[in-house]
Amino acid sequence: MVTAVSRRPTLIQQIYGYAVCLITIIIALIAVTQLLNGAFDLTRPAQFGRFGYEPGAATFEQYRVEHATQPNVKAGEAAVAVPDSTLRRAFDEDRAARIAYAHWDATKSITMHSVLLVIAIILFVMHWRWLRHVGDDSLPDPRTTA
Repeated sequence: MVTAVSRRPTLIQQIYGYAVCLITIIIALIAVTQLLNGAFDLTRPAQFGRFGYEPGAATFEQYRVEHATQPNVKAGEAAVAVPDSTLRRAFDEDRAARIAYAHWDATKSITMHSVLLVIAIILFVMHWRWLRHVGDDSLPDPRTTA
């Protein structure tokens, strides 16, 4: 007498398979959204504020208003005015650093979410194929063969 395992899927197998497929679809949608955000961030990395920078540093005029004077080290004396050439150099360096950080952050986001999307697709395909074959009736039913 030959015994074989029934190929009929259990309710637990179906719930597990469909739950994994649903979760991977949700993860893929989130990853695609974040990929688009990263792509847009790469097109305009000089937009401050999104990455936690002060909003007043978008233009040199705003930067000058915020940084035109420095407090004097000696207590009780008036603040010292900073020359425009020094402010311009500081503004350009600050802006370059912010752009470099924004570019790095957007590139990191695109890379991470691309990997997440690929993993979600692989998991979805594997589980979907498994679900299609878990209840494969092409094998003979062991109860009917003797």
